[in-house]
Amino acid sequence: MSLRLFTNIAKIYRTMVKVLNKRFSELGLNYFDFLVLRALEERSVSMSEIAKRYYVTQATVTSTVDKLERMGLVKRNREEFDRRIVTVNLTEEGRMILKDLSKIVYDFMDKAVEGVDYESVIPVLEKVLKNVESMEKRG
Repeated sequence: MSLRLFTNIAKIYRTMVKVLNKRFSELGLNYFDFLVLRALEERSVSMSEIAKRYYVTQATVTSTVDKLERMGLVKRNREEFDRRIVTVNLTEEGRMILKDLSKIVYDFMDKAVEGVDYESVIPVLEKVLKNVESMEKRG
């Protein structure tokens, strides 16, 4: 039974990424680009924070930020107190694109949960996530 649960979670995620990548491609972006932009919505964030947040390598974040910077959507900054630390923040154009991408994501999500009592599913998924994260910490 739990294999079926995890298989369906994985299928939902992969399909969601595939659909959103296709919709974002018109803007020259993909789902991970959206995640990076969203991580910067509230404040400047270090590249290592982004990598940890999304369980990806620093190299993945670097190539994504390179692309987003070339597109004028983000800007890199070196911290004055420690020049080794590079933070990234959204440009005004990045904020506008993020608004467009968010609308696409929320529209997708609304259609995906249509007819589903997702409020009853959320506590179950949160408990599974908590269990998995606990196992990760223990090694």
